[in-house]
Amino acid sequence: MLVRRGRSCSRATACGHRSPPGRALCRGRLLSPGVSGRSGVWGHCVCSRASDRLRGVDVPEGGVGAGGAGRAGARADLGVLSLRGQGLIDRMDRVHASWGLGAARRWDLDQESGVIAWSAPGCTATAPAQVLGTFAPRAGTWLWAWANRSLLSGVSRDSRSFCDWAQANGHPGLARPRIDADERTASVFAALAIGLIGVGGYYRAPVGASSYMAVVFGPVTVRAVDGGVRVFDGAAR
Repeated sequence: MLVRRGRSCSRATACGHRSPPGRALCRGRLLSPGVSGRSGVWGHCVCSRASDRLRGVDVPEGGVGAGGAGRAGARADLGVLSLRGQGLIDRMDRVHASWGLGAARRWDLDQESGVIAWSAPGCTATAPAQVLGTFAPRAGTWLWAWANRSLLSGVSRDSRSFCDWAQANGHPGLARPRIDADERTASVFAALAIGLIGVGGYYRAPVGASSYMAVVFGPVTVRAVDGGVRVFDGAAR
């Protein structure tokens, strides 16, 4: 079941900061199992260049290494992972721009089925999806999806997998449920997770005026109004 269109909800609640447990959030109303919103400037795939991704970004490292060399090595490892993730994002952006993801007017996420749907001019599109996290600029925080009580566990498995990896590989600061972050740092977190997991697409689903939900997805089935069907997979080489 997909959610119905509703009124706008507060940014803090939409990002899981004050949401009640065990329920899924849509725009302005609590409806299980869906999450939805209107697409806009935040709805485009991210196109920032990988070479700038970690410059000046304070990635939390809590507990990495005993000295400066250990911390520098850990940061270098994260830099490689972030570069890989951003390279994937750049490639996926080109694939999904070809069918019109950037022009999508609306998105809906059905948490029970784990499927995201977009409404774009001349077509609708669907794909299996996972939520990595949410970024709330007013609060200045990134919240991993597995810690967001508005989300079902079935759509947050990838975020849990990344945080389990971070904890096991000497990056416990990255595994904290909620992390202080600006927009650039939030983009790094998404790139790191994508670099580790590998996905077919990345979408910053707008929630409220400026917050967004970081969604990764698999092959996209696009159905045109004339009945034509095509499949786009950003993971295909």
